[in-house]
Amino acid sequence: MGHFSRRTRIDSRVPSCYDLVFAGRFALAARGRVVVMIVGVMQLSLALPASQSLKDKRQVVKSVLARVRNQFNVAAAEVDSLNHRQLATLGFSCVSNEGRHAEQQLAQVLAYIERTRLEAEVTDYSVEILPVA
Repeated sequence: MGHFSRRTRIDSRVPSCYDLVFAGRFALAARGRVVVMIVGVMQLSLALPASQSLKDKRQVVKSVLARVRNQFNVAAAEVDSLNHRQLATLGFSCVSNEGRHAEQQLAQVLAYIERTRLEAEVTDYSVEILPVA
């Protein structure tokens, strides 16, 4: 696709979830074991300029969600802009034991949507990687 002016950048700095000191804080809660689960979350806004009705929009959104769920091991849903016929806001999440893997998986989802869905233009996205103990 082309260049988008409102694109949020993925933070390339090493997040605290990769820090062993951070993981060590939860050792007592896990009874001597350090158990850290990483949740990756992506919110994605799509413009659907060819959509003439909510039915057209829902057809495209349903197809995008089904294909992403089948292609990748992620949860996916339409989370906002439900009554706007030319705008869709989708949410994707994955669980991993490593933050880098979660970030890579969500980046692959984004690339897949940009590459395969010509009727839907990605206008904005944000990614968060969250440690959970």
